Amino acid sequence: MTEGVVERRGKALRERILAAIMLVVSSPLALVCALAIKFEGFLNPNARGPIFLKEERVSRGKRFNLIKFRTLDSEAVRDLSPTRHIATHEIEDRWTKVGWHLHQWYLDELPQLWNILRGDMNLIGTRPWPVELYER
Repeated sequence: MTEGVVERRGKALRERILAAIMLVVSSPLALVCALAIKFEGFLNPNARGPIFLKEERVSRGKRFNLIKFRTLDSEAVRDLSPTRHIATHEIEDRWTKVGWHLHQWYLDELPQLWNILRGDMNLIGTRPWPVELYER
């Protein structure tokens, strides 16, 4: 085995261990975020929907579902498709109130620690590409 391959495997293992630790430590905060998303749905019908949002991305040539807390209103979630990236809805200001706050503090990205733990993406490095941008 070459030194580069061993180095990459070591980096991946360190990142997975760190992601596991971060998942355990941040789980109370993630629970509060999930409850806030659901509670807002009781108060505002336009904020109803799933707690998590999955978006197909590409990393290291493989497709996977990137997991985030849902920050968009129910109409924007219905409009999501593999050809329309989440950022286009964010630009259109389709946030829920809780979603806007989660996004401001990057808390909507906490579930991505699970993607790192699974080996779908790296903790440090380039971000996974939306499928439409990767195919271009």
